[in-house]
Amino acid sequence: MTTKRTYTNKVDLNRDDFDSYEEYRKEYKRLWAKTDEGEQSLKTAKQIYRGTTKGQKQIKHYSDRYYQFNDEEIKMKKNAYHKTPKGQEVLKKGNKKKRDEIRLLRENGVAEGFLIYSYNRMKTKCKEQNIPCSFVDTKTSTGWEKFLKYFYDYVETYGCVDYYTGEPMTFIHWDIKTELRPMTNISVDRIQPHSSGIGYVTAKGRRKTNVAFCTYGTNAIKNAVTYQIAKRQIEAVEKGIPFKKKK
Repeated sequence: MTTKRTYTNKVDLNRDDFDSYEEYRKEYKRLWAKTDEGEQSLKTAKQIYRGTTKGQKQIKHYSDRYYQFNDEEIKMKKNAYHKTPKGQEVLKKGNKKKRDEIRLLRENGVAEGFLIYSYNRMKTKCKEQNIPCSFVDTKTSTGWEKFLKYFYDYVETYGCVDYYTGEPMTFIHWDIKTELRPMTNISVDRIQPHSSGIGYVTAKGRRKTNVAFCTYGTNAIKNAVTYQIAKRQIEAVEKGIPFKKKK
């Protein structure tokens, strides 16, 4: 024995006001979706669908396509929103939260807390001055992950030591307003700097082949010596200073 399924009219809609049942059901669904019960039901259905394999694939497909064809428009909308009072407030809260998280890492001596500071400075400078860089954000936001992986690959190969001197690199938190930066703390060095005489843009920039990790003290000393002086000094050490033979 089969029982006939009955439907409860939840939106007070009269079937006789429509020419066909299809039109009636379409309008019924539209009105029901605006009720509290309908909104909750649709929200639950979307969440369930997004958790399925098909739902995940569809989300990824449309997200990738949207960012692929609307990258400039997204940037313009973000910039415009961040200039509004509400956008400024949201941006300020977001930045404060990020700063607090980074500060906590630094206070606990975690390497990522010091590296993210160096990475953000490097990324900003590269974008502003059009410097070549292997570690830049992509649409999938992998710039920071690439930089962090490069650091761990370096540590696995050389250890957590200064590339030039072999001295251990430290992760000591300091108050930037009242204290000097510890000279043994980690620093990101550009092996061939812009002072090499061939300019920022045409130099190797921040590519992987031109980035090394050292202490802040080493970096400061190295920056005081130009590329030409260092090159001539190495030549003098390896070959001596040759003179023309007198006839």
